[in-house]
Amino acid sequence: MHKAVQALIARGLLVTENVAVVFDSPFFLNWVRMAVAPDLG
Repeated sequence: MHKAVQALIARGLLVTENVAVVFDSPFFLNWVRMAVAPDLG
């Protein structure tokens, strides 16, 4: 697992469900979609 993902899980911003990693906060999820996802292509 990526170090950044592990840090977000430790801070309670991400949670693991089965094999997937999901955002626990709808606000953080929305920020990632608006600010980060467009840069990923």
